[in-house]
Amino acid sequence: MVKKYLVTTALECTWPNKEKPILFLGEWCKRYDRKKTWDKLDTTTVPYHWNDRNKLKKDFDYLQSIQKILMNDLAKQLNLIHNETHSKLYWRIITAPWLNIFSNQVFDRWCNLKNAFEEFEVDSCNVIQNSEASLPSFDMQEFSSVFSTDNWNEGLYSQLISRYFSDKLDVRIQRLDLEKTTSVKINSSLKPRNSVLKKVLYFIISKANKWTLRSDEYFLFSSYLPSLKEIELQVRLRQFPKKWLPVSFNKDQCDIVIQDRDWGNWINNTSDEFLIIMRDMLPLYFPKVYIEGYKELCLKAKKLPWPDKPHLIFTSNAFASDELFKVWSAQKKENGSLLVIGQHGGHYGIADFSSYQDLEASISDYFFSWGWEEGNNVKAVGNFKEFNKQVKFDKNGPALLVLNNQPRYTYAINSTPLSGQWDCYFNDQYRFINSLPDEVCSNIKIRFGARDYGWRLNKRFIDLDLGVKFDDRYRSTKETIRECRLYISTTNATTYLESLSWNVPTVIFWNPEYWEINNNAKTYFDLLKSVGIFHETPESAARHVECVWDNVHIWWDSELVQEARERFCAQYSNTPNDLLKKISLAFKSIG
Repeated sequence: MVKKYLVTTALECTWPNKEKPILFLGEWCKRYDRKKTWDKLDTTTVPYHWNDRNKLKKDFDYLQSIQKILMNDLAKQLNLIHNETHSKLYWRIITAPWLNIFSNQVFDRWCNLKNAFEEFEVDSCNVIQNSEASLPSFDMQEFSSVFSTDNWNEGLYSQLISRYFSDKLDVRIQRLDLEKTTSVKINSSLKPRNSVLKKVLYFIISKANKWTLRSDEYFLFSSYLPSLKEIELQVRLRQFPKKWLPVSFNKDQCDIVIQDRDWGNWINNTSDEFLIIMRDMLPLYFPKVYIEGYKELCLKAKKLPWPDKPHLIFTSNAFASDELFKVWSAQKKENGSLLVIGQHGGHYGIADFSSYQDLEASISDYFFSWGWEEGNNVKAVGNFKEFNKQVKFDKNGPALLVLNNQPRYTYAINSTPLSGQWDCYFNDQYRFINSLPDEVCSNIKIRFGARDYGWRLNKRFIDLDLGVKFDDRYRSTKETIRECRLYISTTNATTYLESLSWNVPTVIFWNPEYWEINNNAKTYFDLLKSVGIFHETPESAARHVECVWDNVHIWWDSELVQEARERFCAQYSNTPNDLLKKISLAFKSIG
């Protein structure tokens, strides 16, 4: 077997000269816009370890158990470092969103390297030499901005190779000086943009809140409710309406000096190889705000002009990356406040497995869903993002094909295509368009996801010259829908839940091999399938679109279709007439 040169990422500064055969660790190494470069090389690509979806599900369960062990150990270690006596839940609220992602990433990258070294003859590999002080991000927001980049992932692969593979294998590891490479350095300094107008607005709102504040009231923060509905809800809860704005906290407010990250007793006896690796790697990457910046973070949290003893804290997304909110809510939770998280998108309650759903349920007292129920702490409330019953559409307009993207480097374990499996997702979109008659194809408008992550879907469609048009991403989805006759959703995400709740003609298709749904959801998707809304192949979806194209509104307004839509929405995107009343009753029932 010919020995190959291992390449871990798309950073070409780590690639060998053109004469050497290359082993690409995964599809993420081969950026589409650089195809002319890598297509000329002698390359082989390592098959992705999670192409085996049974392994993915088993690994999901395994990582859930590993995260619990690490979270227990981490709580003890952080109490020791900061001389505190906080509960495990306190530290889970603050750090679990980061731990969830990081542990998934390390496991995935470790498995990729194991596959490469076990299944192929690897001769050598270049890694970029970084100091350990450069590894941790400042906080969750900064971490989220870098973990999907080539630079950050090359650094993680470098650490894994240097620490766990270089001594065990006959592989030549060449360490490159970062300053001598052509790699793009990441500017990870995130500074909030506080305009004069925003500062004045914040001052006025803060004063109004202070004059009417009760120490034990309901605290709504980043609720996802429309502003006027949030005001009305607070009136129903018999408190003076308030609008709480985020308070910035960044590295400029801390005198950060990296402490010794050798935690000594952190690594104890265990036979689990990956657990040993995580206990070794975690201190190196653990965000600075939880160690070096923790004191300042707590001081600022105590000075927040928020309720002292809130009866209930409700948020839909601040639990993930708002460090001040997390510390403040963890403190209040220890003092008896309830923490409630609201569903903030699709996939929840439908996917067969979701690391996000399990995380959010584990840190909250209750989870308010858009209609589904599970266990004791998930309450079916309704889609509090959507209070508009219907959005008008043009029965003679084009069709809107809505695409989505995930980072090339896996970071969350969910029932979705992961990493290079997004090539299969793109191919499904091509198969769908290619199966349409010319008349329909020329009336397809594609709307891309907010971020491309280097997949270059736009360029791929341009190169294929399929005759489709592209939607202006800067317009809202509702604005675009008003000009279209049909909404075509291709991912198990928020998109089709919105269009169905708006009663917009909708066709959904995806490959069930990559978009596994749970047993409870299958009944409802079978119902959508029976009336032509849901399809499991692009060809089936294309045939249905062609069939109803000239009379989409007649198909959509039929009794069977509307009954199926309403039953599905009642379960997964419920918007009843008394939605605000249901939300207020849910608040009162748990308080």
